[in-house]
Amino acid sequence: MGTDAWVLRRDAVDEHTVFWHLTDAKGGTVWPFLNYMIALVDGQQLNVKTVEGRAYALAKWYRYLAQERIDVLDADDRVLCMFRDAMLERESANRSGNAQARRRTINLDLRNIYLYYAWLQRDPVYGRRRLLGAQGCQITSALLENHSTAVGGRRRYPLTFRQAGERSKHRLNFVPGETHRAELTEYFYDRFSPELARRNCLLFALAWHIGWRRGSILSLTVDDFSLEQWQGEGSLDVQPSVQKFGYSNIFSVPEAIVHDVRTYLATERAALIARTGSHSQAIFLNERTGQPLTARAVSMLFSRARVALRWPKGAGLHAWRRGFTNAYVEREIDARLELGLDTGGEAIAMSVAHALGQQSLASQAAYIRDAQRRLRGSITFRDKEEHARLADENARLRAQVATLMNKITDKTRIP
Repeated sequence: MGTDAWVLRRDAVDEHTVFWHLTDAKGGTVWPFLNYMIALVDGQQLNVKTVEGRAYALAKWYRYLAQERIDVLDADDRVLCMFRDAMLERESANRSGNAQARRRTINLDLRNIYLYYAWLQRDPVYGRRRLLGAQGCQITSALLENHSTAVGGRRRYPLTFRQAGERSKHRLNFVPGETHRAELTEYFYDRFSPELARRNCLLFALAWHIGWRRGSILSLTVDDFSLEQWQGEGSLDVQPSVQKFGYSNIFSVPEAIVHDVRTYLATERAALIARTGSHSQAIFLNERTGQPLTARAVSMLFSRARVALRWPKGAGLHAWRRGFTNAYVEREIDARLELGLDTGGEAIAMSVAHALGQQSLASQAAYIRDAQRRLRGSITFRDKEEHARLADENARLRAQVATLMNKITDKTRIP
């Protein structure tokens, strides 16, 4: 049975509701898959990116089963192990880069497959067989045990790769909010020229709005935001050339940020290029040499800002990535509270992991716990969205006021 003929199609009702349809080699609908997608979208009301990740993982799984001539309801631990090893061999042959990153990618697919079989087991039709359970079942997993989120990941997903770099420690340090963003914007416009202030604010805006790390931000080039990539409206998909653990994730950059970057490229950066004669394609450049801005220079920039604003240690550029994560988790939990859905666990973690370009769900635990504590009895999702919009406008106005004050001070200064 040819696996290339298995086709995965996207069916978008609107930007928040997307279904996925898988057909087999004969063009027939794969009904268990379709029913699962409907359950994820209509029943669990998961994030669009989370559903997309599960759809692609299961498409790989079905194609592998077709290649091995195994029915989806006949799969067991042995087959899942074969799939895992086959994917690793294929990824290693087709890609260069970090071996741990490949294992993490496969682990995410495996988790999605385990979750699929947990759903099949709960279904009154498909679950007549002992498909998945802690013991005596085709696929061994503790996902269906009561309070399964309290059970260790090794029991829930026993065949995932170990030593995949997923056990790094995650604790919640300084997390900036809207007030901190306004303070930092005023600081930059008060201490630097308008051109440098614009560059510096754009650096932390990319971490704040998209969740990028310093290395990813500094790896961005002019071509990443060219008109060939962007049609003048809507979001833009960008793949930073430098990502932690060798990932190659693609991120959706909001239209407002794309516009800010392109405006900076056409104005302040263009003037710097003309002045220094630089030929660099990096977006962020040293104001004196025109060479790409270094990680050390950025660290010093934000370290001095932290000291001047009397913020605690850990308030560097990476803190704005934490701010993005915290805000994303809050919006996700608020939306689920409003819809009366479960706010505990894995669904939120997987959604946040997709947004951040991470494979490890453990990375999200601290943010989720913190947000759950703060959101009990808080304002609704729509109120938070409006607050964020007004805070954006307020930050821009503060920056303009700071610039005008600098100009007034310069004019009134006695020679």
